[in-house]
Amino acid sequence: MITQLATLTLGLTLAVAAPAAADTNVVHLKAKGCANCVVFVSGVNPLDSFDDFSKQVQLRKGRGDVLIAQRFTSIQYGIATKKGWTGKGGQAVIVPQYQDYFVGEPVANKASRYARKGRLCVPNALPESTFAFTVHRDPGDKRPRPSRKKNPAAWAYWTPFVLRAWASPTVEGLGGWRNTPGGQASAQNTVCGTDAE
Repeated sequence: MITQLATLTLGLTLAVAAPAAADTNVVHLKAKGCANCVVFVSGVNPLDSFDDFSKQVQLRKGRGDVLIAQRFTSIQYGIATKKGWTGKGGQAVIVPQYQDYFVGEPVANKASRYARKGRLCVPNALPESTFAFTVHRDPGDKRPRPSRKKNPAAWAYWTPFVLRAWASPTVEGLGGWRNTPGGQASAQNTVCGTDAE
């Protein structure tokens, strides 16, 4: 009876633990310049456009982990401050690869600022990987914030700064080259995992 119970217990343990390890990849996030930012992770199953996902990871001291199902082969990382600031034109995207930069090549702040094109999607191919990136706050609106009562639209659109974020060292990017004026990118026109990327 004791042997049977032990076998049954072991079998249940393996049955519960195996699926998560078999079809899920883990990405270790490593941020520089934004210790407590929120990272947004999203993607679409290329075989089923109705199968998508999005997650939020609250960084602690610039570190965090995210689990991503392997069926999502192309993903995107976005960034916001702990209070929700990102910048103008939609959620700020962490650019994995600027044009003319090779995988493994470091990208300095000045080089990022002058980059004009980049790929915005990242492959989800390894069981375990690290995504290291840098975040910089570029100047936002110079004028004081408008009155919320008199001009609610302008009040909502106003931002004290714009986040610019990029992978360093450079990682492999997927999709076409998108405009990244001032090294910045937003998630408005990119859905990773579909032809739209």
